[in-house]
Amino acid sequence: MARKTPFNPSQRTLLEGDISTAPLVPAIEGEVRLWRAKGYPGTTATTLALLRHWFKPGGHRRGNGFFEYHDGQREAVETIVWLHEVAKERGNNALFERFSNTPGLRLLRSVPSSDPDGRT
Repeated sequence: MARKTPFNPSQRTLLEGDISTAPLVPAIEGEVRLWRAKGYPGTTATTLALLRHWFKPGGHRRGNGFFEYHDGQREAVETIVWLHEVAKERGNNALFERFSNTPGLRLLRSVPSSDPDGRT
């Protein structure tokens, strides 16, 4: 029977609670909040009209009632628009370089398989 290696507290795993799996989120959230507070500068006229329509105070009429987006839905839409139109970030590496607050953080890279079914 193989002996277990003693636990080394300096080695962390993704299963430990003190590891952040989303180190960019706080920085991006802050940028999006500031952008919203300024009235969505840097967006196209069409996008600005849509954002104002979707997120106007009190919601908007839909059928016989009113509809208002949940805060999480609003934040998701605004974040996508901000990343695409304002920050003009298109790839993960660019996001990590710009917003990571963890020095030396690297993305895990997957090795493409030669088999279309994912088997090697």
